[in-house]
Amino acid sequence: MAVTIPGYKLACTLGKGGMATVYLAEQEIFERQVALKVMSRALGEDDTFGQRFFREARIVSQLAHPNIVTVYDVGVHEGIYYLSMEYIEGDDLKTARKFLTLKQKINTIIDIARALDYAGSKGYVHRDIKPENIMFNSSDGRAILMDFGIARAAESDQSMTQTGTAIGTPHYMSPEQAKGKQVDHRSDLYSLGVVFYLLLTGRVLFDAESAVAIGIKHITEPVPLLPDGMGALQPILDGLLAKKPESRYQVAAQLIADLERLDVRLLEQSIAYADSNAAEAARPANDRNAITQPMRGGSDLDESFNYSGGREKITVVYDDQDAGLNTGRSFIPYVLLLTVIVATFGWVGYQYQPALVKPWIEKSGHLVLDTFGSAMSWTRNLFEPDSDASNDSSAVNPKPKAQNPVPSKVTDRTSTNNGEASAVIKPKPTATKPSVKATSPAPAAANINTLTEHYYAKIHTLNNLYAQDGTYLGDLVAAYRALLAEFPKELKAQEALDLIKVNEFGKVRDLAEAGDLTAAKARLRQLQPMFASWSGSEFAALESWVDERVLIDKYLRQAQSLLQDGSLIYPKTPNVIQQYQAVLAIEPQHAEALAGVDNALAMVFVQASERYRANQLMAAEQQLQQLLQVAPNHSDALALNKKISAIQWTRRAIARDLEKAQARMDEEAYFIPAGDAAYHYYTNVLERDEDNRIAREGMVRLVDAFASHIWQLMGHEGAAQAQAELNVALQYLPSNARLNSLSQAVAEMLSSSPPSN
Repeated sequence: MAVTIPGYKLACTLGKGGMATVYLAEQEIFERQVALKVMSRALGEDDTFGQRFFREARIVSQLAHPNIVTVYDVGVHEGIYYLSMEYIEGDDLKTARKFLTLKQKINTIIDIARALDYAGSKGYVHRDIKPENIMFNSSDGRAILMDFGIARAAESDQSMTQTGTAIGTPHYMSPEQAKGKQVDHRSDLYSLGVVFYLLLTGRVLFDAESAVAIGIKHITEPVPLLPDGMGALQPILDGLLAKKPESRYQVAAQLIADLERLDVRLLEQSIAYADSNAAEAARPANDRNAITQPMRGGSDLDESFNYSGGREKITVVYDDQDAGLNTGRSFIPYVLLLTVIVATFGWVGYQYQPALVKPWIEKSGHLVLDTFGSAMSWTRNLFEPDSDASNDSSAVNPKPKAQNPVPSKVTDRTSTNNGEASAVIKPKPTATKPSVKATSPAPAAANINTLTEHYYAKIHTLNNLYAQDGTYLGDLVAAYRALLAEFPKELKAQEALDLIKVNEFGKVRDLAEAGDLTAAKARLRQLQPMFASWSGSEFAALESWVDERVLIDKYLRQAQSLLQDGSLIYPKTPNVIQQYQAVLAIEPQHAEALAGVDNALAMVFVQASERYRANQLMAAEQQLQQLLQVAPNHSDALALNKKISAIQWTRRAIARDLEKAQARMDEEAYFIPAGDAAYHYYTNVLERDEDNRIAREGMVRLVDAFASHIWQLMGHEGAAQAQAELNVALQYLPSNARLNSLSQAVAEMLSSSPPSN
């Protein structure tokens, strides 16, 4: 029966398994191609399947990462569960691995390690890392981890890890997975190690006739040694394939760091050199000079066993005839042939024109010999970087070349196959020079010149590599320092090394100033072993400067967050002003912090102004005081604060005068004594605030009370006193109708009264 999923138009089948079929489909609403995973209808009959299925979808939907497949949609239709995900146009690793270079294989492992590092940080375990679940995006070559169908949160779903229940693909299972024990993200790292081993050797780690037998090998068998020339990768592989999870890489980030430190070009040369030697040793003695290719072939599951010291030694098995690394042919025979041709022409010319040819032969002969000697020295150093410069006891022995860093968490492997050196070549012991008598001559200048040229040849090669790939910086610096250790007066080398230091330190500063502080810190960690020991104070100063930039970035971010919360200034702690002040304590002229302070102060002033206009003078005054603590010369704040202070002083004076006016009213001191009567205090208030309601009402009450006071005086035969007080009152209020009427009444009463005896 044809499958139909609403919203999707099925185009063709991409793959089919026992549990699901994956179709290439078009998601109609977005008109985009998707991979539509449709689960078997029989699974929907399980009551618990739907819950598990939607949990899978939820897990993958939470893993948004460029190296993890993106899930678009999930649902169920008529009992059929489906999952719509990103369609990756490209091959899986099982198909593509035969065509990958060593660098591409390592980059693939790094990509998947990044995916596992991200998933592990979220608490999820994939449980089925294998080549079929790794796809390559054809547009950018990115490796993408697929199929989280049996992924689970590490701390959940105990039923998946009960004793005797092994979930995964046998060839790629971790030992704890094979035992049916609970697993965590380190189990995925073991499986990734098996994939890495497959990419390097062309065969799986362990194989047997049954899944149980394979599982037993994963639990008990030691990790095989890698082929000759791959010794630099052995510690990394051991760190992935340790039997106990606690002995492995604890997080994928550690693996990524070790892989990124590898010098892939040197590793390729070591493999090619070992491969060439092995092919040469395998030829019959009478056929050593024949030019043949080493035999390559075999399937993933072919194995040849050679037990040595309890470790399984294997032969390199490549994926196909052309997939191996290029062994390269020596250019020395061509140099010899050229030398013979030149010598022949020189001899013929010398026979006929000796006077003309002899000087040319002498000069060119020295040039050819010097060039040939330098080429031989460079070639020997390339493949045997620690060999002595000369067997002559009077020669100056160069320092051994520093090797690529080996992951510190895994023990360095120096064991060899058939006594041959591994890819990480240990320095050969320098031959002890015979004791030199006091009369012995110093090393010849020619030997010293040849040795410096030997160093400069290496430096020139590394410089070209460094110009194309910055990962060669460590090797270049080590080469310069080795030269300077042998010849401290080589000013040209010292100047070049100083220039490299300035350039690299400048890159760190550029990254920090561009705001990419994570990259700046990472670059500092890379430069630390190269420069910290001999540029001491400069490196420490740069490190301190970057740390300051980190602090500044932290304070600026906090300031922006507090700005959103409105925490501009005291008394709220922390606040925006504090964060910007912390920045300015580190860098007094920091433009963003200075502008931030100005902006925050402007916002505080606006708030204070709004409160002033709302007559909330105390609150406004408090904000202005806080502002002036930060910016004591803020002109607008000073002016507004002065205005508020004046208003506050006037209000306090008015309140004081109103209080005194009321006291004088109670004492009937209405107009007398002058300057200290109720009238005086009410007048003071109205002069400051002519609309003051209390003072205006007080003046009305004052006249009423004064009139009553006058009539009382008249009733007690105090007409003269009444007239006198009225005259004083009229001096202050000459136009007051009430007082004028009262004065007239008092005068009439006095005129009609009989004179006293």
